[in-house]
Amino acid sequence: MVTLLAALSFAQPMESPEPTQFRLSLRGVAEQWSDTSISSTYAQGAPIGAIGIAVPLSDRLWIDVEVGYRRLTTETDETLAFNLIPASVVAEWSFGSGRARPFLAAGPTLTAFHEQHSPNADGLSATSGARIAGELRFGGRVNTGLITPPRAPAPSVVQSASVELYVARRQARPFGGKNGFDLGAWRAALGISFAL
Repeated sequence: MVTLLAALSFAQPMESPEPTQFRLSLRGVAEQWSDTSISSTYAQGAPIGAIGIAVPLSDRLWIDVEVGYRRLTTETDETLAFNLIPASVVAEWSFGSGRARPFLAAGPTLTAFHEQHSPNADGLSATSGARIAGELRFGGRVNTGLITPPRAPAPSVVQSASVELYVARRQARPFGGKNGFDLGAWRAALGISFAL
């Protein structure tokens, strides 16, 4: 009996699985674009600010919605500006247990753009559009352990905070063949996510 009590007193609590709740992520995403006209006029790549919201379907399967924004300009022509809004909806499958959770994700993306330029032959000074693509991600999320959920019934908005990192490929093919921008890109993201 004494041995059993001693064993229970020194036993370590098991790691609980990732909480099944909403997740809000703030991300910095570096993109390198495939289109040579964008890279020659503006930049080959740039950081993009993004926000992600994820909802769980199970402990391991999540749906992650991400939207970002970036405005590009040139130093040589003040009339030129390129606004890029990448959005994605991916299904994310996480592996492992405990504080570190690697994941694999895939899903469709819609990248909208709006380019301001000098009036062309038709008198238009802006070009807008969007491209549908597919994205594949691989990354990981590590719970920092900085936030400890309070015991019930004490309320707490944030249950945990995690650092997340992923690399991804957005593969795009413009509608109508090879006309228009190719908004495919290599992507790398670093951010922090909050389980709410």
